[in-house]
Amino acid sequence: MTVRLSRRAVLKGAGGIALSLPLLPSLGAFAQTGGVAPKRFLVIYHPNGVLPSEWFPTPGTSETDFTFSSSLEPLAPYREHVLITRGIDLACTAVGPGEPHQKGMGGVLTGWHLNEGTFVGGDGSLAGYAKGISIDQRIAQVLGTTTRFGSLNLGIRPRGGDVRHHISYAGSDQPVPCIADPVVAWNMLFSDFTAPSPELDRVRARRASVLDAVREQLAIVQKQVAASERAQLERHLELVRDLEVRLAATTNGAACTRPDQPPAMAIDSAETMPELSTWQIDLMVMAFACDLTRVGLLQFGQADNQLTFPWLGSTMDGHALSHLGSSDPTRVQIGWRDHWYAERLAYLLGRLKEIPEGDGTLLDHTQILWVNELSEGNSHSLRSMPFILAGHAAGFRMGRYVQYDGASHSDLLLSLLHGMGVDDETFGNPDYCHGELANLT
Repeated sequence: MTVRLSRRAVLKGAGGIALSLPLLPSLGAFAQTGGVAPKRFLVIYHPNGVLPSEWFPTPGTSETDFTFSSSLEPLAPYREHVLITRGIDLACTAVGPGEPHQKGMGGVLTGWHLNEGTFVGGDGSLAGYAKGISIDQRIAQVLGTTTRFGSLNLGIRPRGGDVRHHISYAGSDQPVPCIADPVVAWNMLFSDFTAPSPELDRVRARRASVLDAVREQLAIVQKQVAASERAQLERHLELVRDLEVRLAATTNGAACTRPDQPPAMAIDSAETMPELSTWQIDLMVMAFACDLTRVGLLQFGQADNQLTFPWLGSTMDGHALSHLGSSDPTRVQIGWRDHWYAERLAYLLGRLKEIPEGDGTLLDHTQILWVNELSEGNSHSLRSMPFILAGHAAGFRMGRYVQYDGASHSDLLLSLLHGMGVDDETFGNPDYCHGELANLT
């Protein structure tokens, strides 16, 4: 005998059970993205160019066959997660006021030249802030609408307020400052934060059992209703399957924990810089893991920095060091510092990779862009910038060393936007944005 059920009865019955199941609090990120782990975007900046001879890899017979340079050797264990580029120029800086440090800082994330202004550059040039929004803040306008913080900018010994001190912009003439003290960052992120409790695991198990029961009930009812009503039941089954995917995708709350509160430290001291950077990286990772934000910036210093690295035996002013002549033997210390920055990125990649999420790890769902305001300090060059990509959120083919011939970095920014789900047709100054950069996906 065929049992006839009205649409109201179907909705009120087994299917209604599925519809009434609330999502777990710890499923917030997945609920907002349809059962798929959300994407994150992170910018890392360090100043004053690199030592090209120690930075760029030695190419082999293919893009995947390359040898890491001495500066980037710490990234070797993460080869499959990084994409190293060469030959991408900061073309947008060809116009507008300012000297190279100013132009590079203002343009590297915005794709725009600088406004007129009164900030004095190293050569006496006058300039203002950048003319447009930066890529991190544009992505935050899309990815950051459902998180507690739209973006999170953390600094490791940044200082100052002029154009040489900022790379993140909410819009023209709107620099976004960094939080330099991890104590301040922790208080903002975690002072009133309650991590998932063991009770949530029990709740999750009970709800999983309910889903099993709902699926079985729907299967029984499906055999008893008319063919015209089976489509409605199938939609309810799809809902149950979707909820199961979301349950399976969670990290059971273990990754999202309230970190220890950082100690008070001298945040502008060379002696504390290694410890300071570890705290800021760890806070950023946990902010991602807890879905407090999906967009971040880690800024090491600024264009006119006086950073010293005594733990490396490098005590010369960083800005002055970068300006030494190419034959000066002291210049080798730039490579030591670049190696340390690469170690910091390697530490970050390791932290992201150890956190399971959905069908992969937090590293699989994060896209990192490592930038500088110059390619080489003593020449103040803005050509062949040392851009490195890491992570997999944008869908680029990683594990490669890709060389270009004067490509515009604005095209790289547009490719990153598209990879992160922002469908803008152009980014920055349209005169220097021609479309997506080739050979990334």
